[in-house]
Amino acid sequence: MNFRTLFVALTVGALVYAVRSGQPVGRFIGMPYDFRVPTADRFRDRLWNEDDERIFTPMVFGVGWSINFFRVVEKFRADNAVEDDIGEGGLSQASSTESQPLP
Repeated sequence: MNFRTLFVALTVGALVYAVRSGQPVGRFIGMPYDFRVPTADRFRDRLWNEDDERIFTPMVFGVGWSINFFRVVEKFRADNAVEDDIGEGGLSQASSTESQPLP
């Protein structure tokens, strides 16, 4: 069974479950699903949400996860800030004290 077949089977299963349960939003076998009509607010909340700590958020429409790009950008900014500190001599001072012999 290839990935495409598995994905289609999960999507169809989630869709059948959503229709039978009357819940257009929920989880099917641990995977989030959302079969409501997408809105601009939901796109923003799932793809660029400053208030959500998660990197992976439920899809705007369908089964699975999408990426909260705000959190990804914040992680890159934090990593670059650490690299800038190291480049300015923050690490070289610590390593020079470690290499000195003890009295």
